[in-house]
Amino acid sequence: MEQDNFSRWRNKKVMVSGKKRTALGRMEIFLPRGGQPGRCYYSDETEHGLGPGPVRLSFAFGDAFAYQNGPLESEQLLFGSLNVFEESEYIPGMPPVDIGAILFQDRGTFKVGIRLASSIPQKQIVIYWWAETLEELEPEEKDTPTEAATEEFFIENAPKFLRKGMKYQFQCALPKGYDGPVHWKVLGQGGGSIDHNGMYTAPNVQGVFQIEASLDDQEKKTTVYIMIKE
Repeated sequence: MEQDNFSRWRNKKVMVSGKKRTALGRMEIFLPRGGQPGRCYYSDETEHGLGPGPVRLSFAFGDAFAYQNGPLESEQLLFGSLNVFEESEYIPGMPPVDIGAILFQDRGTFKVGIRLASSIPQKQIVIYWWAETLEELEPEEKDTPTEAATEEFFIENAPKFLRKGMKYQFQCALPKGYDGPVHWKVLGQGGGSIDHNGMYTAPNVQGVFQIEASLDDQEKKTTVYIMIKE
């Protein structure tokens, strides 16, 4: 069975909701050969942002308009078997696609695979994904600011992965009116180093590591996970 690896990771948000941490995002899996029946296509390994450990993954497809017109926000999302709505009036033209995923618990990442049941004219498949921690947060963690409270302060240019020993300049989107410094640090041991300007140096080992940025008052903090490869 032939297969292709060709995808683009679009965006991701991590938030606290009730007793659990959740993340959501969108990716595009491109069909460079026009989408052939029986062919499998795979995404790149994608960091979900919740760190190592077990999480619950869910996936949905956008409607036919999103497929035909590129990476647009879809008004309708379809969960489960696409064949159910293939010929319906609700989402006409929805291509028949099977989907599966592998979760790499030790790295905090996952990989998505799709298989086409028939030829389709679309050049990419848009997939929306959700990840949720299985364990409830400890009491002190429940006070973590929600996305609504921290949406103006976040690390805005985190890469999907870096190679061992690479350097990378991190940046933050800051709250309105804030003109103070951003304090950077790598959480845990062995995750490399980062200076006061956000210049990160990756370690010489593979793994998933967490980087934190905070403001002067230390009340607002934001983190990202970065995967280090060979």
